[in-house]
Amino acid sequence: MKMEKRRFERFMIYDATGIEEHLERMAAQGWMLKKIGKGGWVYSRVEPVKLKFSVVYYPAASEFDPYPSDEQKTLWDFCEKDGWRLAASWVQMQIFYHEGENPRLIETDALLQLENIQRSMKRSFLPSSGILLVLSILQCSMLGRNIWRDPAETLSYGLTLHMVSAWCLLFVLCVKNIGEYLCWYKKAKKTAEEGGGFLRIRVNRRLEGAALVYILGGTVLWVIFMIQSRQLVFALCGIFHVGVLFLWVSWVKKRVKQWKVSVLTKWSVTLLSALLCSGAVMAVLVWLCISHDFGAHPAGTYEYMGMEFEIYEDPLPLTVEDLTGKTYAGYLYKCKTQSTFLCSQTTCGQRPRLDAPSHPTLAYTITEVRAPFLYEFLLEGIKREYARWEEFYPSGEGEVLTQSDAKPWGAREAYAFSFPERFPVEYVVCYEDRIVEIQFGWEPSQEEIRMAGDVLRAWTKRGGSYNSHPRQSLR
Repeated sequence: MKMEKRRFERFMIYDATGIEEHLERMAAQGWMLKKIGKGGWVYSRVEPVKLKFSVVYYPAASEFDPYPSDEQKTLWDFCEKDGWRLAASWVQMQIFYHEGENPRLIETDALLQLENIQRSMKRSFLPSSGILLVLSILQCSMLGRNIWRDPAETLSYGLTLHMVSAWCLLFVLCVKNIGEYLCWYKKAKKTAEEGGGFLRIRVNRRLEGAALVYILGGTVLWVIFMIQSRQLVFALCGIFHVGVLFLWVSWVKKRVKQWKVSVLTKWSVTLLSALLCSGAVMAVLVWLCISHDFGAHPAGTYEYMGMEFEIYEDPLPLTVEDLTGKTYAGYLYKCKTQSTFLCSQTTCGQRPRLDAPSHPTLAYTITEVRAPFLYEFLLEGIKREYARWEEFYPSGEGEVLTQSDAKPWGAREAYAFSFPERFPVEYVVCYEDRIVEIQFGWEPSQEEIRMAGDVLRAWTKRGGSYNSHPRQSLR
């Protein structure tokens, strides 16, 4: 028989009445509250018993306190004299139980009880909720900025979409929880002043539960879908980052509890150490990803001037060989695809190895638009990206992105990316369901443009592979 169980209760910390009634039902079912912590509420099995519970708030308590203060112990002794025994305490919340039928209440003044709750909330609930609110605003702002600057890149990345929705949901929850508490406190204070007693809390906690399931479930599903993808390494890095940070903060909090300094100092040291730890772990992960090129899949290596470089032979939908009809040796072929239900983006590049002759290069990005209402937004984002190049050129030296003849491409419209005093070598081509950005390492002929347009207009990745020109590498 299971003698202990752990539950993650979803009560707001100030919901005294709801917590009391819940614990009374649990005791009647044979489960007595044992302790409360970050790992949830722990219950131990007992004989079913009818108990009365009372939640009392002690505002001076802090999670950085190593032991209960003398004043806190005095409160416990005072309650015990009237038959109230301590079941568990969690920061400012003290939970007592009584075995009698009609015990004397610990708190009889609703205004005083409300004032203790308000002081406790100012030390725990409101600051933490405020910090989460600010973080969610900052994260939503940064993610929104990324979507505005490069919508195709951002909206085709599954993790980014999940993060956007998760942070927006967290913002809504923070506003909801803070707003509900402030509204309840205002009404409760008015009720208490009018002699109406303690006002019960009427809050629907289903949204918080649904949000937790969505965030955790979405993260798990994203990791599962990315198992065969290059993006998996970044998901694992993120999980590792959060795990290390959690363990570090828990360790620091245990240490600073023993310091004979103010709570503000302990809190500041913990926050500063968390920021330093987060920065250090992130720096190490970035260094590892860059130095080891995590997520890429080289086909081999080659040496050049005493150094080792990697060879990539990813299949490409369009190659220099396809366009020129010539065979070259010593190319690197790289291709990556990221996809969501809104759009997908495939980025391909073909360039010669360092030990190969100077061959022509080819690079292109295919953005497939799966949500038609986003087409113009994605196109405008691409145009804005090219327009940023104008700041590098003095005024009057020519337009950066100009209208081009779309007929050779077989497209509805096309744009040329022009460099002053050079031929246009980069194009933005618009088809019905996709936008192609292509850069030639030579001035393409009309026939080569037509061939490129035919391939890129009709290409769709099927089953993770596609036909391409045979690979030839220098060995």
